[in-house]
Amino acid sequence: MKFERLPNELIFDVFEYLNAIHLFHAFYGLNSRFNKLLNTSFKCYHLNFRSISKYNFTDVCQQYLPSIIDKIVSLYLADDDETPNLPEIFLSYNFTLDQFIYLKSLSIQSIRSLDILNKIILQCHHLSYLTHLKLIQCLFNNEENNLINNIWSLPKLINCHIDDFMLKGICFSKLSVISSSIKYLSIKNINCDFRYLSHVFEQTPYLLNYCFQENESPFLIEKF
Repeated sequence: MKFERLPNELIFDVFEYLNAIHLFHAFYGLNSRFNKLLNTSFKCYHLNFRSISKYNFTDVCQQYLPSIIDKIVSLYLADDDETPNLPEIFLSYNFTLDQFIYLKSLSIQSIRSLDILNKIILQCHHLSYLTHLKLIQCLFNNEENNLINNIWSLPKLINCHIDDFMLKGICFSKLSVISSSIKYLSIKNINCDFRYLSHVFEQTPYLLNYCFQENESPFLIEKF
């Protein structure tokens, strides 16, 4: 049986496993049925901007993203060699994270601007479904500037993963916000003073599982 003859439900099952970029490049424009499925019927897009060329990034943002922005459930932003300053370019197109109203998972990798990262996190405060946040290799020379409090203020965040983050480390003593939602916390490869772990626990009273590892340390503090 040809793929295009499958019922919509089976096609959606296949779509679930594909990046939105690949979906539109592979199926959009084939016929009116696929165009309708992509634009109006399919409700669960995963958008991964890792290792994307600037041409493809611009094409997706201008041609496809406006029509599916309220259907994206996971978003991955990365500032890599193929598309330098991608998060800044993304915001320059007048997209804001609070437009992704059904976003459940946000991953940010190698972003080079603490101000941009703070701006993105603050925009997420209006998202009712965002439960997963991952920050990877976001290294800055400047001070942390209240970012941790902004993360702890995310109203629905359950799973928080921070890895290889900030050259000067994280000052947990400045954590003043109590999270009523974070249950799973992983902080690895970071310079920080773990004497303040008890304070982290106080500010995260619903924490169930956690893993802490200081930068270049072979020792883990974890509970699963």
